[in-house]
Amino acid sequence: MSHLNVHPRRLARVRLASAAVVILCATACGSGAATKANLQSEAAALHAKARQAATAFLDTRRTDAARIAAVRDVETIFEQDQISGFVGTLRDSAQSDPIRATALRKISPHIASQAGLIPELSVWVQSRRTPKQLRHETLEQLHGLSFSNGMTTEGQSITGAMRALLRDPDIEFRRTAFSVLSAQGDETAQRALLGGLRDPRTAPLPPQEAVSLLGLRLQPDYYPTLFALYRRPPNEETRIASMRLLGGYPEARPELIRAIRNANESLQARLAAAGTLHSSVPEQFGEAILPVVEDEAAPDELRVYGLRAEMLRRESRAFRAARKGPDGFDAAASRLARESHSSTVRAAAGRYVSGRRLP
Repeated sequence: MSHLNVHPRRLARVRLASAAVVILCATACGSGAATKANLQSEAAALHAKARQAATAFLDTRRTDAARIAAVRDVETIFEQDQISGFVGTLRDSAQSDPIRATALRKISPHIASQAGLIPELSVWVQSRRTPKQLRHETLEQLHGLSFSNGMTTEGQSITGAMRALLRDPDIEFRRTAFSVLSAQGDETAQRALLGGLRDPRTAPLPPQEAVSLLGLRLQPDYYPTLFALYRRPPNEETRIASMRLLGGYPEARPELIRAIRNANESLQARLAAAGTLHSSVPEQFGEAILPVVEDEAAPDELRVYGLRAEMLRRESRAFRAARKGPDGFDAAASRLARESHSSTVRAAAGRYVSGRRLP
């Protein structure tokens, strides 16, 4: 589960609406009657398939394996009476753990419309007495719902559950909780992450993950901790993660420039330093990376990045308005387009020269 990606349960909801949206578009745009009829037929078939699968799932005379197999190929169900049946199955503690988890998964798009269900799920996810599969599925669903419920009563219920999970013994539950709360700028989560970086004995997550999550809502008072971590990191991943957040900290910029130019640094670290400097203080980027761009012993990937990033900066309206004529970076690019030992760098420099309309 990644806190930086679109949640998979949300994708299912998008797919569910696709047929209806296409039908509406076809009607609005004047598509032919035959096309509209075909789309309506496909939507009806989708509903019929889901109805048949849901009927099989709700048939308690079947084995659990058969019930779960019946709904494996449907994203969700549509009939209100069947939705109610799935909710009842979910709430029935006499049902098996896999059956209850499957019921919850298949009503994903309808959870928010079921009275009292989100607060109930918020209680279940906190309890280690909740059956294992159901608890994990509940975590998945609340993760997805956290993006759309905001400051509603249901959203506050989810937030409260996630705060409780910050101390859960299972790291996957902690990881999801910190992901949700960090994206909201939650102070409780941020204090816990910072505290763990200052004292690793209290760390709720690995340091590189904590740094990345703090970057979701970066605050100026994080900089001293991140800079100290950059200078004395527990591992290279944490150092690079910290480096990516330090562009707004003036005290760190000289070290970023040194990292860009230091041949003993890893390529990943040099690229991270270059990207940070380019995004935070672009006016310093060209001068900082020029020695690397000119260095035939430097990695092609870093040199090409320097050429492309500086070309992008110089295409801005503000730069064009202030520019008085070709400068040292332009001259270096023109020379590299003719003379670089690397064909990759020659090509990138050639594009720079062409884009800048240099002689």
